[in-house]
Amino acid sequence: TAPVAGFQFSVSGISLSGASGGSADNAGFSVSTGPNGVLGFSMNAFTIPAGDGLLTSLSGDFNAAESCIGDLILSVDAEGFLTQSTGDCIATGWTEPEYTVDILYSSDVDIYGFQFNVSGVALTGASGGASEDAGFSVSASNVTVLGFSLTGATIPAGEGVLSTLTYTGDGNLCLSDLILSGQGGSQLDASIEDCLTVYYQAPCDDADEDGICDDVDDCVGAYDECGICNGDGIAEGACDCDGNLPDCAGVCGGTAENCPVWEDCPSCYENTASMTAIVLDALSGDQMYDENDILAAFDANGNVRGVALHLFPVPFGPYEGTGLYEIQIRGDAAGDAISFKYYDASEDEVLDSGTGYTFVIDDIIGSVVTPHEISVGAVQLNIDIASGWNWFSLNVEGDMGIGSVMGSLSSTDGDFIKSQSASSTYYPDFGWYGGLEELGVTGMYKFDSANADELVFSGAPVDPNTTPIALAAGWNWLGFTPQHDGATVDALGSITASEGDFIKNQGASSTYYESFGWYGGLEVMAPTEGYMLDVAEASTLIYPDFGAGDALSRATSAKDIPIAVSDWEVDYHDYEFNGHITMSIDSREDSHGDYIAVFVGDECRGVAERMYFPFGDSYMYSLMVYSNETDGETFTFKYYDSAIGEIVEYAETIDFTSDMIVGDGFNTYSLSRETNDLQQPMAYGISDAYPNPFNPVTSFTYSLPEDGFVQIAVYDINGKMVSELTNGYTLAGSYPLVWNANNLSSGVY
Repeated sequence: TAPVAGFQFSVSGISLSGASGGSADNAGFSVSTGPNGVLGFSMNAFTIPAGDGLLTSLSGDFNAAESCIGDLILSVDAEGFLTQSTGDCIATGWTEPEYTVDILYSSDVDIYGFQFNVSGVALTGASGGASEDAGFSVSASNVTVLGFSLTGATIPAGEGVLSTLTYTGDGNLCLSDLILSGQGGSQLDASIEDCLTVYYQAPCDDADEDGICDDVDDCVGAYDECGICNGDGIAEGACDCDGNLPDCAGVCGGTAENCPVWEDCPSCYENTASMTAIVLDALSGDQMYDENDILAAFDANGNVRGVALHLFPVPFGPYEGTGLYEIQIRGDAAGDAISFKYYDASEDEVLDSGTGYTFVIDDIIGSVVTPHEISVGAVQLNIDIASGWNWFSLNVEGDMGIGSVMGSLSSTDGDFIKSQSASSTYYPDFGWYGGLEELGVTGMYKFDSANADELVFSGAPVDPNTTPIALAAGWNWLGFTPQHDGATVDALGSITASEGDFIKNQGASSTYYESFGWYGGLEVMAPTEGYMLDVAEASTLIYPDFGAGDALSRATSAKDIPIAVSDWEVDYHDYEFNGHITMSIDSREDSHGDYIAVFVGDECRGVAERMYFPFGDSYMYSLMVYSNETDGETFTFKYYDSAIGEIVEYAETIDFTSDMIVGDGFNTYSLSRETNDLQQPMAYGISDAYPNPFNPVTSFTYSLPEDGFVQIAVYDINGKMVSELTNGYTLAGSYPLVWNANNLSSGVY
């Protein structure tokens, strides 16, 4: 009956979402809804006129069977806030929703009855499942479910759905207060799992207390590390269940058998140097750092001077995540030559290294950021090349193409290299070209270089034991495959040697004497040197694998040639061909410090000092002689008598033939005809040939008591002349002759 300035009321049975329309909207009221009801008023003091009609329309979702307005307050002009009554409630038509859930069971025995309470919801019924299948009577009150059989039926042991419950409410349903009946009304000690599962496990024997009954337990006890029940595990000494043993590298069931026994000895040496190293494969450049690899340092006598620690993984720097090595190198004094070896466990082999180090006390070499590089698996050869002819060989294998092997040289037009069967020439715009396309390790090479240079070549070290060299009867151009020097007598120990067999390099030679062995100036054979070996019988050479200390010392003191003969010098690099003469002085008593030299005109072509020949208790002169002609040059001889400082010239001459071998320690080519005291022979004569048998060169001397025409020839057993050695007018005297039967077959002449 009076205008309304504002209103407020609560509403039950509905979840409000808004209010609009009606007289409140017409009057410009602001109407809001909240959990406590509805509030309407005007910010501008407007009023709803007195009367009746629609105040406002509410929207929302009903949540009860009826909805009611309560707690109504009106603000009326001139009367303030008034509490008013409301009309009747209205029916909403809303019904509460029902839900279902399966109650599960798992039981070792038959179930005779059950009872449990339910919390969080309001039960409305129970049906279905194994209970219904068994004919159970199942009742559900608001919170309790009861199931049993009036006929003694049971729910069989097993698992599945016990019953399906229907309920209202949105709480979390969970079972409690479980009672489970067994045979004869016994109460079973059952439990509730995960709120919705009735669980019962019958008591059983469980000797190992693992929660599994012994009658169904696969193992009453414990499995060992090999998965065997109550087994003994891995056998003593074995490394796995199959009985495998660790190999020497520590790999279970591995095949490594060449693991080195390198033991560090810190107490054996006074001082150390510290090195941080990276190990690189010399052929591929790949970094090497496998777990079981080993790096060690050695001195020249093969003593271990340190074993490295494996730094893996490196935590920072350019080698992060890879492996480096830290090694304390030990020594007493500075200056020791240190070498390295590396055990590659993946290949089960020890690799030599061409990297060396000279020991310095308290030295620090390399770091994790800039480690010292150690190359393994290959050796770098550094071969000095003189201007002129050089004999060399290789004892490493890599890219053996001639361009690769000779690639480090500053070759010039016309440089020339030859093997025993092929050759190549260097052309500035093209490189090396000829029949010699690849080099090997079993032979030697003669190289004529215009310039002094250094040949640098890297490759994997050759194993002498697996590199046999087939020797033919006659001359063989021979390489040297071991990595260290070795005595000649040991190096050639595997061949079938005969009296007079002969070996030479550019500067020295040795001869084989039956019952005595090899003897001469060539006492030691060495890597990178080239040799020529003349043998009577074909055989196979297998070099020993010499160690660092197996050779005789190669150190030689410089000889001070007497001033009187200081010009008796020869550079064998100047000559392509050589030969050998074993000589003696017969015209006078010689002594220590005496020399014999061979000449072509005034040019010295070879010189040798008096040396002792132990097998004959005598003295000889072992001369390597040189020429750039294969034959034809005539050699003359001079002798220096150190006792009186006299130089004596001799009348004897020899014509040079490439690879000639004249005389030996037992049968020397003697000098007897001094030019200042010539004695004429008293009769015609010709000496026995020596050596005899021979292959292919022998020598002898003929004598004339007076001047005259001389012919000396060789005939075969059929009377056919096969070689004429001299034919012409000859002055009285004694003359040597050399016969080279290289182009004739073996036989009697």
